[in-house]
Amino acid sequence: MINILYFISRFLYLTSILTMTVCLVLLILALSTGGSNDWNIQFDIPIQLSGLDEFYPIEFDNKIYKDIEIEIDKASLNIVPVGDRIQLQLFGYTHAILYVLFYFFIFKNLSKLLKSIKNKNPFSRASYHQVRNIGLIILGLAAYSVIFWFVISIVGSSFIQELDLINVSSGVYVDFEWATLFFGLLVLVLAEVFKAGNELKELEEQTV
Repeated sequence: MINILYFISRFLYLTSILTMTVCLVLLILALSTGGSNDWNIQFDIPIQLSGLDEFYPIEFDNKIYKDIEIEIDKASLNIVPVGDRIQLQLFGYTHAILYVLFYFFIFKNLSKLLKSIKNKNPFSRASYHQVRNIGLIILGLAAYSVIFWFVISIVGSSFIQELDLINVSSGVYVDFEWATLFFGLLVLVLAEVFKAGNELKELEEQTV
């Protein structure tokens, strides 16, 4: 089983390298063509629509279901900047590269950890640092997500002002990933378990 997990982690590690390379190539293509072709990246910006009800009721003739509504408060502005907006392409592809970079380091440390476990040496000092690094990277990913969506909300406001959209607004939007935060903290707790195991192992070796 550990061999399969190690193979999967190595595969994801190499996949993250390939993904970052593709994003970098697409960024170069977008920059070299002046943002005027199909290499442009699309922005999905959360917006609020004023003058509309939060739920849209649906009329139907069915005795099995009741109170069917469409939730319309979560809308997004989909826009592809081109031409002299090439700096936004730079921002979009840079975000993609940074986002994948987090997973690159996660899978890199995970593959090293699984290799240590496969070699019957799970509670080494290196294993502790690898698990701790994974936890810190996951927490960094959660923090980065907050910063990214905050910046996106500011970018969205500039789009709305420039396009002069009616009944559309983009307030400060923060998407805090609680699940990612909890998982990162859980991994840090697991790192302390590896640290305690390493201390017991070193104590046993000194005793022998």
